[in-house]
Amino acid sequence: MQRLYMSLRLLPGVGLCQILCLFVYEDERKESIALFKEDALEGGNRRGYREIIEELQDKLKKELGNYYLLFYQNGEIKDFDFVSKFEYKLESENDKSWQVEDLFGGKYTYSISNVFEFERTILPVIFNNALIVRTKTDSMLFKYFDDIDAQYCKTANTFLLVMTYRKVLYDFIYKSNRTGFTQKIFKDIMLTGILDDIKLDKFENNHHSEDSSIRQKLNILFSLYHSFQPFKQNTQFMSNQIIELRQSIDELAEGVTNIKSDAEFAFAAGQVIYYILAKSKSEDKSYSRLEPFLQLTDSERLKQNISKIFNTYKHERFSVRFSNPFAQIMAYSTEGNLKDLMPLMLSGYFSKNQLFSKGKDDSQSEAASVA
Repeated sequence: MQRLYMSLRLLPGVGLCQILCLFVYEDERKESIALFKEDALEGGNRRGYREIIEELQDKLKKELGNYYLLFYQNGEIKDFDFVSKFEYKLESENDKSWQVEDLFGGKYTYSISNVFEFERTILPVIFNNALIVRTKTDSMLFKYFDDIDAQYCKTANTFLLVMTYRKVLYDFIYKSNRTGFTQKIFKDIMLTGILDDIKLDKFENNHHSEDSSIRQKLNILFSLYHSFQPFKQNTQFMSNQIIELRQSIDELAEGVTNIKSDAEFAFAAGQVIYYILAKSKSEDKSYSRLEPFLQLTDSERLKQNISKIFNTYKHERFSVRFSNPFAQIMAYSTEGNLKDLMPLMLSGYFSKNQLFSKGKDDSQSEAASVA
């Protein structure tokens, strides 16, 4: 306890958020104290918890652990716990860093090698700058234990997600509790955020207000979903699945194949919905028009709604490439809950649409024959 109070005296200010690690073993303790002394001699800003962990990880060349984690904020100890093993690196099954691929034109890719990179790059995006706040000066605020005002969150759902999952994420990052933050939680965060963005989207000056946010979140969802299986057994690499579905929709549009799975059905439905809505002459081009389709749970209702919007625009010219995918969707049935297929429907909608004519405008192509 004496060492704890001595450590608290090293903190630069009681009004600030500080995290400390108090090592049990001699090697780590000596090295961490040496870093504190070095900062004291040099003056200026002291290294924080993240910088100390990163330097010790690099210097000692071994996995850290057996230390007490102290989270101190506004004169109060918010968390004090023993960490037996700290997993700093984030690696996939082939021992490579986690990769966020640009699958949907989000205009950025990330290579995430450790938990602090995950915290700084991914959490601001998926929680809309409400949990980890990137300020205008590019500094970071960490609100794991703060009182958060819902009015400063992007949506009510953002506030609920932060309050529900911030402790789980804190444990994932700082205590290496990899089993608490599951695929189910990750999927809930991502889809809730994407659906909120779709509802909020406005189309003005030929620009979607939420386009970048939606595509960034889709990239993160499909790139990292497989990473949150605790034991990584029977892992579904969703990014590979998207590539395969894009190939299958092209073959479907050429009329050389049929829909053979629920995944192909959902992806094709997203492509068909986008294509038909593109025929609208309305000023409202926002993504919010997609929301009613995403609220449905069974395939028959979805097909009815797709048929309804087709009838609205059937006087327009439709490409030959639209004909087979549309007919295949109308003929396909699934007992599965469409909520489970929502990520794939979204991926179809936000992928490059393969149903437009190649080499000429739809206005010059044949009308689609509809069964």
